[in-house]
Amino acid sequence: MASTIHKNLLDSIKKAKYYGLLFDSTPDQAHREQISEVVRFVDIDFERKTVCVRESFLGFLHIRQKDAASFVEVIMQQLEKDQMKIEDCRSQCYDNAAMMAGHRSGVQQRINEKNKLAVFVNCDNHSLNLVGVQAARQDIEMVSFFGVIDSLYSFFSSLAVGEIKRCCPTGFKG
Repeated sequence: MASTIHKNLLDSIKKAKYYGLLFDSTPDQAHREQISEVVRFVDIDFERKTVCVRESFLGFLHIRQKDAASFVEVIMQQLEKDQMKIEDCRSQCYDNAAMMAGHRSGVQQRINEKNKLAVFVNCDNHSLNLVGVQAARQDIEMVSFFGVIDSLYSFFSSLAVGEIKRCCPTGFKG
């Protein structure tokens, strides 16, 4: 079922022809580095006379090294696997980390060398998140609150499902 959905998403993207890349890195539960692949494209329905900008999550890609060259290699391999031409890419959006957004040797610059039409746009959501994090660090009550939330998350995420079932036999739907 997943491969059918993935194929249908790719068919929609290819039908639109031009697309934008959005990649973000994060460790998985096993603390292995991975990047999420999202593609933005314009979906035009000529029968209904509608135009809609869509974002489709295509999956996670595991990476071995966390450097710009490795990221670009993984991105290019995935585009080739998905049969998406880099020449049809019209935008790229990443977080503000130097490795991703760097204008000399970051991912955006390396992709731009392959396709000058792939315009780089900073991810406003990442910028807004950084503002929120900085603001929360200024208030001792916020620091305490988020510290407790983080501790609770760490505690419960470290428990095995069997442990949770043993502790909470009723109402657990896991």
